[in-house]
Amino acid sequence: MKKLDFDYIIIGGGLAGTILADFLSKKASVLVFDKEAGKYGSKVAAGIYNPVTGRRMVKSWNVDTFAPFAKAYYQAIEEQTGQHLLDEIDIQRLFHNEQQREEWLKKVDFFHLEEIITGEILPDAENPQWHKEFGGVSTTSSWRLDTAAFLDLMHQRMLQNGSLHQTQVAYNDVVVSPDLVQVKDYKAARLIFCEGWNIAKNPWFGYLPMRPNKGELLTIEAPGLVVDDLVQKGIFVLPVAENTFKVGATYNRQNPDYQATDEAKTWLTQRLEKIIKVPYQIINHEAGVRPASYDRRPFVGQHPQLERLFIFNGFGSKGVHQMPWSAQHFVEVLESGETLNEEMDIKRALDFVEKNS
Repeated sequence: MKKLDFDYIIIGGGLAGTILADFLSKKASVLVFDKEAGKYGSKVAAGIYNPVTGRRMVKSWNVDTFAPFAKAYYQAIEEQTGQHLLDEIDIQRLFHNEQQREEWLKKVDFFHLEEIITGEILPDAENPQWHKEFGGVSTTSSWRLDTAAFLDLMHQRMLQNGSLHQTQVAYNDVVVSPDLVQVKDYKAARLIFCEGWNIAKNPWFGYLPMRPNKGELLTIEAPGLVVDDLVQKGIFVLPVAENTFKVGATYNRQNPDYQATDEAKTWLTQRLEKIIKVPYQIINHEAGVRPASYDRRPFVGQHPQLERLFIFNGFGSKGVHQMPWSAQHFVEVLESGETLNEEMDIKRALDFVEKNS
């Protein structure tokens, strides 16, 4: 075998590639190519961990395993670096109307959520800041990762130790042979793609049924708005600094790109004005793309024919709490021969692809 420069090369420097590289570098040599050169959905993401999902508020997939591990991982990085990255938040879920309130109270499984639901928000039509005419419910155990700060911090560390190249990579820069892979001038034993929604264009993994959806966010200043919690009513209003809030998000499966649109701004402001009663000013408008899969499970594993190619991708909007445990698990699969969790293994998608081809 020709001399290798690294054990692994990772293409993609968003949350998935960065977190995987962090775990993998403890057991092997790794080089990350930041294919998008810093432009990707991970930096735009609000970074919210929410233990429940959907209108009926059921627990997210494997949340009791993923979430504590993720929180401990981010807190450990805070302790190592002295940089603040994680904020614990509660969520106020406001009802749109009396019918929604009654339906929700009938359908939600309070028994399985008793440690999360902390109380009822009583109707308050006279509230000077918020539209709380139909009340709501408060939930706890959520947190927010400052994804942009996390990535900037990790990338700076990686640049200092030479494990990150912030340069674009074209697929014709990749050469796959039986005994190694080569990306530009660097050779490695294995190549892992962490490209987010762009995996749909990948010549080796593009067959996987991705369902990317674009999300747009506003950042607003609202000096008259005072709240420590995330407030949710169709969209969310999240405090990120004094008088500053993120508002989002849209879901658009038709046009996945990073272009902020007037249509989305109008959609968000119309809904924002059904939540807050105070004046505000828009100071930023961003767009990202969630790399969701057809069944809302990650795509992780080895290429079915090319044994040196792998993927770690498809975490959608749940990546902030799913990725750390999944990355550690995947490293054990790669380095110690552990069996890959079948619910994230890309093998599950082959039957789906065959039936729908």
